[in-house]
Amino acid sequence: MLEQYPDILKPKDLSTILRISMKQTYALLHAGVIEHRKIGRKYFITKIALIQFFSTT
Repeated sequence: MLEQYPDILKPKDLSTILRISMKQTYALLHAGVIEHRKIGRKYFITKIALIQFFSTT
């Protein structure tokens, strides 16, 4: 399922994978539901963090 995406995802990728809006994507990131790193104004999410999110929901 995630083979077509890079190892480091951007919020747009996350939005596409989860089929949610960008507003909902940023809400998940701000709430800390999905582990991520913020460098400057950019968010980076690893595939492993996304898989962990899937396993907890």
